[in-house]
Amino acid sequence: LDGKNNKTNPFALAHVVNHPPPNVVPNCRTMMINFTEAMGLKKMDLDKYVPNTYARSPMLLGAKAFETGNEDVFMHGFALYAARDICNEELFFDYRLSPGSKGQNLPSWYHVHNKEELQM
Repeated sequence: LDGKNNKTNPFALAHVVNHPPPNVVPNCRTMMINFTEAMGLKKMDLDKYVPNTYARSPMLLGAKAFETGNEDVFMHGFALYAARDICNEELFFDYRLSPGSKGQNLPSWYHVHNKEELQM
């Protein structure tokens, strides 16, 4: 991935990572990240690089209703990270789509990568 071609946000590239084909192990995972006031992103004019926006402004309590801890979170997000060393290969992330009844709602290109996780 080359962020130089993304003029809007060179750090928001995870949306172009594909689901692995059959018999290919995903080499990326996600983790939750909270963008907080303490990070100072707004003060340094870096908040424009937070890749999420609200479609509607949060309600009075909004996302803060479920917050624990002292941090003032202004946006939740996910970060994509490498699960192992990666060099000169395509990035793959297991989408972990939820099947409808009898799996008929899954796209034709999708396959379940980890059947044990599907049971959870």
